[in-house]
Amino acid sequence: MTTPQQARELAKNLRTKPTPLSVVVPVLQSLADQVEALTAELENIANANLKTWDKDYNTAADFMAWAQSRARAAIAKGTA
Repeated sequence: MTTPQQARELAKNLRTKPTPLSVVVPVLQSLADQVEALTAELENIANANLKTWDKDYNTAADFMAWAQSRARAAIAKGTA
């Protein structure tokens, strides 16, 4: 997995010196994979419905806690 710092460093280097595609392509693929995973998680959160959510935890507070937990996990994954 490419970290944001690694991506920024590569972008900086691309401006100052030639970089082989064999280095650039895997980084771009890793970033694309991360965007796809984060988008899927955000869609999961955005489409969640309290009324159809797990009946054992069907309170607004539990639902909010779940959504916040998933969002925090996605943020942590995206900044790792």
